[in-house]
Amino acid sequence: MAKNEAIIHRTGMVTAIGLGAAQTFSSVKAGVAGFAESSVLDSRFEPFIMATLPEDALPELIGEIEERSGLTGLQRRLLRLAAPVFEEVLSELGPPGFTDQIPLFLATPEKHPELAEPISSGFLDLLATQTGALGLSFNRSQSVLVTSGRAGGLMAVDQALEFLVDGGGDYALAGGIDSFLDLIHLATLDRDQRIQTSQVMDGFIPGEGAGLLLLGRLGAPPVPGLESLARLVGVGLGVETGHRHSEEPYRGDGLADAFHRLLTKYIALRTQVPTIFAGLNGENFGAKEFGVARLRSHKELLPEAMVVHPVDCFGDIGAALGPVMLGLAAMGIQDGTYAAPGLVCTSSDGPQRAAALVDVLAG
Repeated sequence: MAKNEAIIHRTGMVTAIGLGAAQTFSSVKAGVAGFAESSVLDSRFEPFIMATLPEDALPELIGEIEERSGLTGLQRRLLRLAAPVFEEVLSELGPPGFTDQIPLFLATPEKHPELAEPISSGFLDLLATQTGALGLSFNRSQSVLVTSGRAGGLMAVDQALEFLVDGGGDYALAGGIDSFLDLIHLATLDRDQRIQTSQVMDGFIPGEGAGLLLLGRLGAPPVPGLESLARLVGVGLGVETGHRHSEEPYRGDGLADAFHRLLTKYIALRTQVPTIFAGLNGENFGAKEFGVARLRSHKELLPEAMVVHPVDCFGDIGAALGPVMLGLAAMGIQDGTYAAPGLVCTSSDGPQRAAALVDVLAG
């Protein structure tokens, strides 16, 4: 086995099509779409079509956070989105105090060049306070934020893998949370004609969600009652110089490099990859680089590989996309819905690109 592997033990999800991993997985398999008119109007005074969760589906903030001044609406939303996935993954896990030693590697929204930082430096402290009120805990001192948007979720997984491989501990949490339910951000994207409307076809459906994975080191001491879903084989990262906010030529090299580093340098594939979870959100920009990456790695990918587009169901969920797709791939491989191994790939608006591979437990 490659040394950069880990076991996916648990996964938690919350999306517009599911309050939990099982419901989200079933909805994706059934092709359920969670799109609806929102209360937010675009520049033509038409309601945005979005994939968001009902207000009553998310827990309220605890009083200490609710009363805090200076906390943006986006950060409040993210804290509410995060709570259910932490409860799904951490509840009834190990003996008392067990999760206190598990660090969190968390991806959050990407900064738009024209807008302020979406997340404050103290966000992890707020998250620890919110989840602590539910009796849930993680190792705050060793936890890390990855503020890179869509690719950030898999970058967080990569950092969790590094932590496990380097002997930092036996278990790690990796995930992402994001929401496009932010008026200034929506207005900026609408101005740039990036949101799908009756007038814009080359755009995406804004969504929101959270995904969390519990990863375990190979050979870690077993925890009573802790099951295993699948094997995380590795993560490959790339940098696209010609990204959306760059004046450099856009060639699609970043995602192709991520594929190459994962599929040819870090792992020995037992077979061509038959399943791809693509983080395509409907914009032609991302589809072009996916085509380049797939072409350059044609020897490692099955020509007739199934390509799964979960964004077609729950919208673009930004930094949560990678962890949610990894969880979907792990669940689908475990129950035979998808052929293994499964490739997961994501691209940020900025330069970051990432890919990960998940396989059956044995092999």
